[in-house]
Amino acid sequence: MSSNTNNLRLGKGLEALLGNVASASPAERPQEGDTILSAPIHQIDPNPYQPRQEFDEAELQELADSIALHGVIQPILVTPNKQGRYTLVAGERRWRASRKAGLKEIPCIVRDMSDRALHEIALIENLQRVNLNPVEEAESISMLMKEYGLTQEAVSERVGKSRPAVANALRILSLPAEVLQMVRDGQLSSGHARAVLSIQGTEKQILFAQEIVKQGYSVREAEKRAKAWKEAEKAPKATKELDLHLRSAQEQLQQRLGTKVEFSGTPQKGKISISYFSQYELERIYALLGGTEE
Repeated sequence: MSSNTNNLRLGKGLEALLGNVASASPAERPQEGDTILSAPIHQIDPNPYQPRQEFDEAELQELADSIALHGVIQPILVTPNKQGRYTLVAGERRWRASRKAGLKEIPCIVRDMSDRALHEIALIENLQRVNLNPVEEAESISMLMKEYGLTQEAVSERVGKSRPAVANALRILSLPAEVLQMVRDGQLSSGHARAVLSIQGTEKQILFAQEIVKQGYSVREAEKRAKAWKEAEKAPKATKELDLHLRSAQEQLQQRLGTKVEFSGTPQKGKISISYFSQYELERIYALLGGTEE
């Protein structure tokens, strides 16, 4: 593996060579046996275990402008791979921004490590940062647990989060794919997602998530709305006295409309009551009944 600069072995005054590394994560701080060099950017491959899927282009461009002006102050962490190249371990934003800035080489800390270490460090490094969206965070935690047989307690110790925080993060993954995408896109926060989780049923969760986005609910408003939604879904005691066919029709219509429906009377004569709790829900129900509001 070649480089246009001389390799620098760890020794006294290393931090002077690297510049300010105070902000570096533990894994990115030089260790005994590491090599410091400037590697060609085209010889560095992205980390296949990178849990982060979304990178803000505006933030990348801002970082690229800074790098073009000042250079890369904190080296990225890489490891040699079997193809005679390097695999990125930590510092993907700096690597991407350096490419945007047109740099041909980038300062690196080169460290030999196993695939398992590469995988684990990549996951933990990202979890210790604040720029993962809630879905990426949950997927990273889940991957750590599945790949290495870690408990929630063990994960919480490694990433510096409380066990309840780890448990709450994992719950998000049980949401429908449509809702998870809303979280990825930033339309829903983790607090909104927890409110959606309190609703039972895939279709109802999707409808509720759409309502949150359309109405612009705050997390507190979403929680209150979820409570009202759940109360509306509770079948009234009077249904026990309904005719069997009426009860079946009531249940089917309630499922169809996704809101509380109450029948009263007999098969020959009676009343149907349909509940709604916002203008958005009224328009949605009206459209389902054959109207044209949506």
